[in-house]
Amino acid sequence: MSQTLTQLAQIRSQVRIRLLLRGIACFLSVLLAALLIAGFLDWLLQLESSIGRWLTLFCLLALSLWSAWRWLIRPLGRRISLTDIALQLERQDSQWGGRLAAHADLDEHANSGDIPQLEHAWKTPTALPWRPVLWPAAGLLGLCFVIGFLLTTYRQHVHVAFIRTVLPAEQIRWPRTTRLKLVTRDGTLLNATRAITVNSGQPLTLHARDEEGPPPKQVIWEIKHPGGRIEKHAAKQTSRSGKGQGFQFTWIPDKGESWIRVRGGDDDSMAWHPVQSVTPPRLLSTDVVLTYPSYLAMPPAELSHLPTKLSLPVGTQIEIRGTTDRPVSKVELHLSGRPTRDVEVAPDQTSFTWRSLISTTDRIVYWFNLTDTSGVTARHAPRHEFIPVADALCAVRIVKPEGDLFVTPSASVPLELAIQDDFGVQAVELVVRQAESSQVAWKQQWTSDIASEQRVAARFQLSQEADSQREALVITSPLGQLTEGTVVELSVRGRDFAPGDDRWSESPRRVFHIVSSAEKTQELIQRVLTHSRSLHDQLRSLHALQTEIQQASSSSEPDHTALQMHQKSLQRLQQVLLSQRQLIQSELGIVAQFVAVIDEADNNRLDTEALATPLGHIVRRLEALNEQTLPSAQQELADATEQVRILLDDNQTLADWLRSSNGNSTRLKLAVQSTVNGWQEIVDMLATWSRQRDYIDRFDELFAHLKSLREQTIPVGQRTLGIAFAKLAPNDRAALADIANDHRLLAFDFRELEQPSEEETQDALFRQIAPKLQEADTSTNLQQIAEAVGRNNIGQAMQSQQDIIRKLEEIVQLLKGDIPKASENSIRGIAAARRELEDLFFKQKQLLERMSFATLSEDAESRALLERLTKQHEELLNTAERLSRNLQDIGLDIPATHLADAARHVRESRLLLPRQRTEESKNHLQNAQNSIQEALEEVQRLESMLQQQLVTASMQNAGETLRGLSLRQDRLADETTRLRNVFTNTGRWTRGELKSLLDLSRAQSQLANELIQLRLEVVDLSLFQAVAADLEDRMKQCAEQLGQRDVSDQTEQSQRDIARQLKIVADSFAATGPQSTASASSGEQPSQGTETEPEFTALQEAELRLIAALQLDLANRTEELLNSNLTGDQLEERRQQLANEQERLSRWLRSILEADEVPKPN
Repeated sequence: MSQTLTQLAQIRSQVRIRLLLRGIACFLSVLLAALLIAGFLDWLLQLESSIGRWLTLFCLLALSLWSAWRWLIRPLGRRISLTDIALQLERQDSQWGGRLAAHADLDEHANSGDIPQLEHAWKTPTALPWRPVLWPAAGLLGLCFVIGFLLTTYRQHVHVAFIRTVLPAEQIRWPRTTRLKLVTRDGTLLNATRAITVNSGQPLTLHARDEEGPPPKQVIWEIKHPGGRIEKHAAKQTSRSGKGQGFQFTWIPDKGESWIRVRGGDDDSMAWHPVQSVTPPRLLSTDVVLTYPSYLAMPPAELSHLPTKLSLPVGTQIEIRGTTDRPVSKVELHLSGRPTRDVEVAPDQTSFTWRSLISTTDRIVYWFNLTDTSGVTARHAPRHEFIPVADALCAVRIVKPEGDLFVTPSASVPLELAIQDDFGVQAVELVVRQAESSQVAWKQQWTSDIASEQRVAARFQLSQEADSQREALVITSPLGQLTEGTVVELSVRGRDFAPGDDRWSESPRRVFHIVSSAEKTQELIQRVLTHSRSLHDQLRSLHALQTEIQQASSSSEPDHTALQMHQKSLQRLQQVLLSQRQLIQSELGIVAQFVAVIDEADNNRLDTEALATPLGHIVRRLEALNEQTLPSAQQELADATEQVRILLDDNQTLADWLRSSNGNSTRLKLAVQSTVNGWQEIVDMLATWSRQRDYIDRFDELFAHLKSLREQTIPVGQRTLGIAFAKLAPNDRAALADIANDHRLLAFDFRELEQPSEEETQDALFRQIAPKLQEADTSTNLQQIAEAVGRNNIGQAMQSQQDIIRKLEEIVQLLKGDIPKASENSIRGIAAARRELEDLFFKQKQLLERMSFATLSEDAESRALLERLTKQHEELLNTAERLSRNLQDIGLDIPATHLADAARHVRESRLLLPRQRTEESKNHLQNAQNSIQEALEEVQRLESMLQQQLVTASMQNAGETLRGLSLRQDRLADETTRLRNVFTNTGRWTRGELKSLLDLSRAQSQLANELIQLRLEVVDLSLFQAVAADLEDRMKQCAEQLGQRDVSDQTEQSQRDIARQLKIVADSFAATGPQSTASASSGEQPSQGTETEPEFTALQEAELRLIAALQLDLANRTEELLNSNLTGDQLEERRQQLANEQERLSRWLRSILEADEVPKPN
C-alpha cells in the first residue's frame, strides 16, 4: 500500500472515533434533555396517577432507543471506504482537483506498484474539521450545567423528579404548597363565615396546622381587635414544640367580636375568622349537705360553699344546691371518666339540686356547665374534686414479741397488741393455729370510735397453769397440752364498724416453736456465755493497764518522760472505765442482755436456780460496780490526772508526785485494784456458774444413759434369766456383750465425774455432793455390773442397777435443788453472812486499835504507816461493800443498810487520813464498828427466826402429807368393807374381786412405803419416828391380812385406827405454827413481876403437841370403852391395850422432858 493510502486509512480511523464521540454526545444530550422535560412536565402537571408516569417512562425509553440507533448504531455500522475519505478531503480542500479520490480509487482496486506519489504537501489527519463533534458536546455540557444548578438549588425536587420518572411505582410526592387551617383545642375547624363563641375572660387556644404535611418553619398570627387594631405575633418551630407538631396560640379575646388569621410558608390566602366573646352564666352560691354512712354514727354536715377538694368516706350521700346569676335553660354535670348528664333545673330557672352517693374509691373531678336562655354556655367552669376515703381494714399487729420464738410447753409469753382504725374498732380476736386447726384464744368486743392507735398488754399462756404475773389480761391457749416439736402460730384479727363479712384484717403471724425446757435452758446459757466474753475482755484490759501503771511508777526512763508515760496510762485507764460504764448501763449493754435472759427464763417457767437466780446476782453485782466502784475509781483517776498535769506544767518529776501526792497514788492503786477485784468477782461467778451447769448437764446425760441401759437390760434379762451362759443363743450372747461393753464405757465416763478438776473442787456444789459420789462409787459398781452381765448373772446386775439409780437420784436432787444460791433467803446463806460479819467486826476492831496508837507526821516512817492504814481502810471498805451487796441479794435489807452506813464511815475515815485528822477518822471508825455490830445482831436474830420458821414449814408440809395418807387409808378401809360385804353376800371370791383384793393389798403396802419415805424426811422428831414405825408395822400387817383374803371387822378396825392416828399426827403438825417463834423474834421483854414461860423450839413444840394429841385420843377411847357394853375377855383385852399405849406415851414424854435442851419453867 502506498503512503497515500496509509494516510487515508489513518484518517478513516480518526473519522470513526469522531463519529463515536459525536454519537455519544448526541445520545446523552437527548437522554438528559428528555429527563429534564419529563420531570418538568411531571412537576408542572403534579400527576398523582402512576399511569401517566408509566407512559412518560415508555416515551423516554423509546426516545433513548431511537437516539441510540440514530447516533450510535447506524453511523458506526456503515462502511467507509478510502475513496469516501478522499472525496471528503477534496470537499474541504479544492486544490486536490479530484486527483486524491481518483488516486485512492485506483490504488485501492489495483495492485500496481507504479502509482505516482502525490507531491502535494500532506497535512496531518487532525486537520479534519471538529464541528460535527463540538456542537453535540456543547449541548451536553450545557445540559450538565443545568442539572448541576438544579442539584445545587433544588436538590429535593431533582431527587423527586428522577425517582418519579425512573420508578413510576414508587409512592413519592412533589413538595407541596402550604395550606394552613385553624382548629380549636377540641379539633373544631374555624369557619370564616360563622363566628365561634368563647366565654369572656377565658383563654382561647388555637392550633395552626398544614393540610399538606409538616407546617412551615415560621407563621404570623394576626389578630384584629373589635376597635380595628391589628396585632401580629410571629411563631417559629423550636425543639420544645417538636418538629411537625404545628403551632399553638393562646390569647384572651376582648369582649365583643374579634378576628384572627395565620400566614406562613407560601400560604397568604387565609381569610379572617371571627371570634365572639360573651359573658357566660355562673354560680352565685352553693350549699352542700353531707350524710355520712349510718355505721359511722356521725351527724350530717352542712357546708356553705363547695370546696375545691373534698374528702369523704365511701358511702356518703352528697347533696349540692346551686344558685345562678341569671336564668339558665340547662345545667350539664361533667364527671371525669363518666358520660355527661343533665341536672334538673328548678322551675325558677335560677337554681338546681344534685344528689349522689359516693360508692367508688376513685377520685372524681366534676364541674357544672351552665347554659343561659340565650344559648351562652360556660365552657370553663371551675373544677371540683371528690376524694373518696375508703374505710380501710383495721391495722392490727403484734408488737411483742417482735419475731418468732422458741418456747417451752408451759411458757407464758408477754404480748403487746396494736390496733388502729380510721373510724374505730369493733372487735379484736387472738387466733391460735396448730397444724390445720385454728381457734380463737381471746375475743374482745369494743365500742371505741377513737382513730388513734391503741395498745393491749397481755400474757399468753401455753399451758393451763396459773400465772402470778401482774398483767391484768391473761390469755390461755385453747390447744391443751403441747408436745415438743409442735409449731404454734399466733395472729391478731380486728374488724371495724363497716358492714360486711370481709371487714376482718389479720396481722402477720408469730411462730412459736415448742422445745423442751432443757433445750431452752441451753439456748439461754449459750446467750449468756456469748455476752460474757465482753466481761473477760474488760478484765484483761484492766489487768494490762494496772500492770502498765505499776511499770510507769517504777520506770527507769528520765523523770519527765516517765511522768508523760504515766499520764498516758491514766488517760487510757479513764477511757477504759468510761467504756465499762457504757457497757453496763447502755440499753444494749450487758445488764440489759442478762435481764432479757432472766425475763425469758421466767416467761418459759424454767428452773430459777438454773438461770434467773445466778444471773440476778450477777446483774446486781454489775449494777453495784457501776454505781459505786467505777464512779469512785473515776474520781480518784480524775484527781490523779489533774495532779500529773500540774506537775508536767511545773516541769516536776514522777518522784515528786509520788512524794507529794498525800496518798493519792495509793488511793488510785487501791481504786484500780478494787475495780479489778469487782470484775474478777463477776468473771469468777460466771465461771463457777458455767462449770456447775456443765457438770449438771454431763451428769444428766450420763444418768439418762444409765436409765436407757436399764431399759435395755430388762427384756434381755427376762429372756436369759436362769439359763446358763453356755446354753444361751448367739443373739443373746451378743446382746449381753453389747450391754456389758456399754456399762464399761459408762463407768469410764462416771470416773471423770467423780474426779472433778481443781477449780470444780473449790465450788460449794461439788463439796456438797462429794460424799454422795463417794458413797455411790458409780464407776466401780458399773464395772461390776458389766462383769455380772458378761457372766449372765442378770439378776444381780439388775439389782445393782436399781441401787445405783436410787443413789444417783439423791445426787440429782442435790444438784437440782441445792445449788448454792446467791439470792435465796436460806439458813445456810445467813449463817455464812454471819460468819463473815463476825470476821469483819474483828478486823474493824483491830484497825481501830491501831489507829488509837498511830501518830502521823511528815517523816518517811509516818508516810509508810499512812499507806498501810490506807490499804487496810480500802480492804475493810471493799469487804463491807461486798457484804452489803450479798446481804441485799439474799433479802436482808436492814443489815445491808447498816453495812452501807459502815462502809460510808470507813470511806470518810480513809479520806481524813492524808489530812492527819486522826481523831475525826477514829470517830468515823467507831461509828462504822457500831453499824457493823448492829448488822451482826440483826443477822443473828434473823438466823434464829428463820431456823424456827424452816422447822415449822417442814412440819406443816409433813402434816399435809400425813393428812393425805389418812384420807387414802380411810378409802382403803371403805374398800375392805365393800369386799367383805360382797363376800358375805356371795359366799365365794370371783376373779374380779380377787384382783381387787390383790390391788387393795398392794395399795396398803404402797402406803406403808410412803410413810417410810416421810420418816426419812422428818428425822429430827424422835417421837414421830416411833409413832410412824408403829403405824408402818400395823400397815404391813394389814397388807399381809388382805393378801391372805382376811377382810374381817378386825382388819377394817385396824385400818380405821391407822387413819385416825395419821390424822392426829397431821393435825398436831399443822398446829405447829409461827406463834411461838413470832413472839420469840419480836423482841418483847416480859413485864416486871410476871412469871416467864419456858420457850421451846419448833421441834420440841411439835413433839409436845403430838404427845398431847395422842393423850387426848387415848382419853377419848378410854371414855368410849367405859361407855361401851363390852364384858369379859374383850373388855380386858381392850383395857390392857389402852394401858400399854398409856405406858408408851409416858415413856415418850419422860424421854422428851429429860433432854438437856428442853427449857425448864421458872
